[in-house]
Amino acid sequence: MTINEDSPEAFVCYDLYTKDSVWVKSSYQTLTTAAQDEWEQLSLSFTADSAGYVEVSVQNYSAKDVWFDDVRVVTVEEMVVQENHYDPWGQNLVDLETTGKPGHLGQYTGKERQCEGGLE
Repeated sequence: MTINEDSPEAFVCYDLYTKDSVWVKSSYQTLTTAAQDEWEQLSLSFTADSAGYVEVSVQNYSAKDVWFDDVRVVTVEEMVVQENHYDPWGQNLVDLETTGKPGHLGQYTGKERQCEGGLE
């Protein structure tokens, strides 16, 4: 990490852990010279592949005064995406479909898809 002598050595960072407290990854964003006597927005984002924990911190290792205002941690639920394709009789075209997580059974004309009995 190369820090310009004019800018304070300050940054925001996160550490991501699994639900068993095993470290997964970290990232940080430092202040730049644009923050010299001015306001600078620092922002980090990531996608967690499974349940776990995140530790977020703001740090200042320089003798210069640095204020971190309006620190927020925001979680956004993953959007469920499912794409269905049908033939003219309302049957699913299986090779063209993308199933969401979890797969929704609501199908063509609002009918629920019946998967039992091997009649697909």
